[in-house]
Amino acid sequence: MPERETDGTEGWTRVAETGREFVDSDHRHWRVFEMEYPYDRRRGRVLVFDCAEVVRRVRDYPSNWRELDDTALEELAQAR
Repeated sequence: MPERETDGTEGWTRVAETGREFVDSDHRHWRVFEMEYPYDRRRGRVLVFDCAEVVRRVRDYPSNWRELDDTALEELAQAR
């Protein structure tokens, strides 16, 4: 079971060991990590893409997302 830490957002729990960073084609720096929200009717994890301008949550993502190259991660973030 991965170590967890509170993200500061009420109810959300960040899965600490899953983070990754990348730079997209517009030179924006993104942090990517998985979070769980136990009170969501859909339950389960979401993949969060966080940069200075925007935060995106993706519910449908591959389990090997950490192994994707930067271009594939950028496409995943845009697909939402």
